[in-house]
Amino acid sequence: MTGPANERPKSVLVVEDEYLLARDMCKALLDIGAQPVGPVGELAKALQLARETAELDAAIMDVNLRGEAAFPLADYLIEAGVPIILTTGYDCSSLPEKYRKVETWQKPLSLAELQRLLRSAIAGSRSLAPAR
Repeated sequence: MTGPANERPKSVLVVEDEYLLARDMCKALLDIGAQPVGPVGELAKALQLARETAELDAAIMDVNLRGEAAFPLADYLIEAGVPIILTTGYDCSSLPEKYRKVETWQKPLSLAELQRLLRSAIAGSRSLAPAR
């Protein structure tokens, strides 16, 4: 996910409250040449990190962070034009209507599929954010 030698690695915000899964996601990102930002497992910290990070190319985020819905972060990232992938252990039809067109990945996760989705999002071959 890097281009010419002078191009920076693509940065991907990782928002996940399960430590082992977050670690595996970061490793999968590094394996494809992306730079993980985080991981972070709390909504307030994730919002702060998203606001403080100058360039985010994509984000992968759990919709439930220790019982707190992560939708304010999703809204912030969508408004900022950052492609997102939502992850959830729940049935995707339980998501609020406005997020049903966002790429959603149901747990348990396939890290190979994560890599494919992120390559696609960052390359701009399709938008992961819902139409405005």
